[in-house]
Amino acid sequence: QTIGVEEKLQAAEAALALKIPPNAEMDEWSRNLVGKIAVARAMLAQTLYQAESSLVQVRRALEYLHPDNVAYRSTAAQIFGFAHYIQGDRDAAERAYTESLSLAQAAGDHEGVLLAITRLGQVHELRNQLHQAAEKYQRALQLIGEDPIPFTTVVYLGLARIYFEWNDLDTAEKYGELSFQLGLLNDQIIDRLILSQLFMSQIKLTRGDLVSAATFLAQAEQNTRQWNFAARLPTIAASQVLIHLYQGNIGAAAQITQQYNLPLLQARTLIAQGDPSAALTVLVPHRQKMEEKGWENGRLETMVLQALALHLQGDKDA
Repeated sequence: QTIGVEEKLQAAEAALALKIPPNAEMDEWSRNLVGKIAVARAMLAQTLYQAESSLVQVRRALEYLHPDNVAYRSTAAQIFGFAHYIQGDRDAAERAYTESLSLAQAAGDHEGVLLAITRLGQVHELRNQLHQAAEKYQRALQLIGEDPIPFTTVVYLGLARIYFEWNDLDTAEKYGELSFQLGLLNDQIIDRLILSQLFMSQIKLTRGDLVSAATFLAQAEQNTRQWNFAARLPTIAASQVLIHLYQGNIGAAAQITQQYNLPLLQARTLIAQGDPSAALTVLVPHRQKMEEKGWENGRLETMVLQALALHLQGDKDA
């Protein structure tokens, strides 16, 4: 649950203030509690993809937590990694997740180990290291066991994406469905259900089932707006573009790509409009940007579209 967390943290701070005399130094127990409160606030910010707020609270946590409080320090490292992950700094994210895994193992924190392994799997995915990512996710499933916890949604969805990339649509859909069903149990807390619905929309579209694809997408958009997960609106828009392109509604697709900053889909729409030259004008600087950031998955996606646009231009050697 996320509702009511901040109020409870404020109540804890108020109680702590009554315990400590004015101008007195905090003892170890009190300092450690301040650190725990900061970890909780960082986790809350993480659910809303507020990277800067997460980092502020994590730094406060690390300043106050007792050196022996390894479990909380592991959680802080994981949140630190996730903040860098959503900022696009994958190297920093991987370092933090690796530290989090080491601390969680030292603390005997089963859930912390599971979380860190899954997060490392996500970094492997972004680097196109799909076999390493799948190995991490399968290891996470082994740790979870027979009774899946809500976080298992993330693991199922990671495996669904990988099998989709491997063109094993049956296995991808199986994991996508598991993710969707489990996501229904924690729908209002974080956007896991929305991500599962978006994946199911994608796989249904790939199979040519336009009705199911549109239904899943409509549900995802409704949940996004109802629970104010604004960070997901561009992803919703991207899925809408794909459905429009599939239907041949190229004008509607173009309108959405102009509204949102979606360079790859803008290029796909331009290719659909029969203008590969304009598509390359978008793709060349985007590929350069991906290479500068070291984003392997974005670079690969861009190169595929570049190849298509060049081929349509008749430049088959390029």
